[in-house]
Amino acid sequence: MRHALKRCVVVMAAVWILVSFGCSTTEETVYDITGTWQFTYTYIPGSETDIFNFIFNGSLSSGTAMNTTAGHGGTYTVNGTAVVITLDYIHAICGPMTETLSGAFTSPTTMSGSWDIEFPGPCMVDGDITWTAVKL
Repeated sequence: MRHALKRCVVVMAAVWILVSFGCSTTEETVYDITGTWQFTYTYIPGSETDIFNFIFNGSLSSGTAMNTTAGHGGTYTVNGTAVVITLDYIHAICGPMTETLSGAFTSPTTMSGSWDIEFPGPCMVDGDITWTAVKL
């Protein structure tokens, strides 16, 4: 009887460990986006590029983003290796703008992705825009 109870407790503990740690449905965020990064935007077609510096403050999974070169900010989220940065601001000529940078970590100190911009004003962005970033 005593051995059966001991065996039952051991089995229950093993099941609890498997359920608690082995069955997660969300990808763990292990890369640290916080700090200063240099972004290079590439405009396609063509080879024109722009360089912007960003500062990220917060946790591994979310916080604030500031494009210090252009002077506007927003938020970021990280899920596993996936990164989404959203910047909302008023442009002097184009009006209200939302920039969304979607991408992923390619290493602990590099990221890359695509850049989308939305605005109702007179400005237009033609072609695709990609970005790469390096942690400084």
